[in-house]
Amino acid sequence: MVLSILIESFIVTVIGGMGSILGSIIIGCWAAYRPNSLADRFSSLLSMTAASIPDFWFAITGVWLFAVLPGWLPTSGTY
Repeated sequence: MVLSILIESFIVTVIGGMGSILGSIIIGCWAAYRPNSLADRFSSLLSMTAASIPDFWFAITGVWLFAVLPGWLPTSGTY
């Protein structure tokens, strides 16, 4: 019972982490392809903003923007 819940949570965490890593690699390659371009400046702004915002505030804002307002995602759990 508990093991199945842990495995399910682990799978969702791995999928989210891999998506995040893949997105970061794509944005980084896009910015490196054209230095000092709009893409480079946008990715620098995005990364500096994400590094400057506290984790708890980023999480609360993400839940509010994607779960509470439009209802696209669940506020807790995976279903």
